[in-house]
Amino acid sequence: MKLINRIKNYIDHRKTLKYKLSEFMKKHSAVKTDSPYIIVWELGGFGDLLKKNAIISKALNIRGYKTHFIICDGTPLACIQRGLEKMSL
Repeated sequence: MKLINRIKNYIDHRKTLKYKLSEFMKKHSAVKTDSPYIIVWELGGFGDLLKKNAIISKALNIRGYKTHFIICDGTPLACIQRGLEKMSL
């Protein structure tokens, strides 16, 4: 029964981009347990920038880097501190 469900799931989802990307990453990702991390700091509310950074993240995964996203939505203290510029008054 599990095999039949897996086959049905494959047939239903094989043409979606998400499925194809998942299969591609399983084959080509070079990420290992000791791979270096890259943090992507994202401001909330900009969907197109998030999509662009997600594509770049996948490219870095193929090259062997682990990527983590920090998404600021609102004004948490860390996001405010990151956005402030040091200016002499």
